[in-house]
Amino acid sequence: NKYDLAVLDLEKYQQGDYPQKKRTIESDIKLKQAELQRAVDRLDGTKKLLEKGYVNKGELEADELSLTKAQIELEKAQNEMSLLEDFEKRREISKLETGVAEAREELDRTRVSSESERKNKEAEVDSAESKLELENLQLAKYETQLTNSKIYAPQAGMVVYSNESGRWNQSQRIEEGAMVRNRQKLIELPDFSSWMVETRVHESMIQQVALGQAALISLEALSGQIARGSVAKIGVLPDSSRWFMPDTKEYLVNVHLSTTTLTLKP
Repeated sequence: NKYDLAVLDLEKYQQGDYPQKKRTIESDIKLKQAELQRAVDRLDGTKKLLEKGYVNKGELEADELSLTKAQIELEKAQNEMSLLEDFEKRREISKLETGVAEAREELDRTRVSSESERKNKEAEVDSAESKLELENLQLAKYETQLTNSKIYAPQAGMVVYSNESGRWNQSQRIEEGAMVRNRQKLIELPDFSSWMVETRVHESMIQQVALGQAALISLEALSGQIARGSVAKIGVLPDSSRWFMPDTKEYLVNVHLSTTTLTLKP
């Protein structure tokens, strides 16, 4: 817009303001020339009348003064035309052409700057799109990991945390924030359709226990209630997990319970 306005200002002066002012001065010059000629004619007539004695010398001097004034006015109008043609026109056109050139240069600079800024923005968009693509891949990876971190039970039932012993027989408690290792047992899903009771038998009595032998099970928590079962497994070696009782040798014996109405928990 600034460039277009500068061009319009130049055209307006060349095709409007300058021709109009020139015509105005030309009209003024013609008018002053006519007034001068009238003053000359009047002075000539006054001189002839003075010779015949019809006018006095004062009227002649007045006409001479009018002639001088008309000459000055004509010269003034002609000088104004010279100034217009020789100086004002050239100065104004040069000024307006400089304004057009400056506006053009500013327009070119703006276009170059805008193009550079556009390319920078496109580069920023490309960079942002590449970053977004990487972040979407990372997000998909995290979402997959998050999905895989949820473990679903194959059937309904009670979840029991595993209490496997780790290094140096230290129990590894399963809790929030705990470190786990590959292939570590975390939970168990006990089968409540059948029960196995794990007990210990002193070495002095282990010879009296045999596989398939009938057994009666009483629990301290269920006083007076008896469960029936049979011996399913007898340990070959004494249980070594009780390191705090090294002198006591006991064998692990598993008893499989038959049908029972007891309210048991693993």
